[in-house]
Amino acid sequence: MQLVREDSSHRTSTYRLDAKILPAAKRTAKPTPELERETHDILGRAVEELKGQTFQVSRIDPVRSEDGSVVYYDVTVRP
Repeated sequence: MQLVREDSSHRTSTYRLDAKILPAAKRTAKPTPELERETHDILGRAVEELKGQTFQVSRIDPVRSEDGSVVYYDVTVRP
């Protein structure tokens, strides 16, 4: 898990989440409510500044490999 971008004007932070962390059934190329819940839960447990905080997943962007499979998700959150 790594912080890839902070935007203070919009009060958002974007974290890169390895797709392998997610159960295979939830690794989708399009954001779904299940993917949003799963990424929210993982970030809430793994990112120190989000632990115990209320935050919202505002965007999920899949990052694909050359073969088209999703390798990462860039997950943007805001308080």
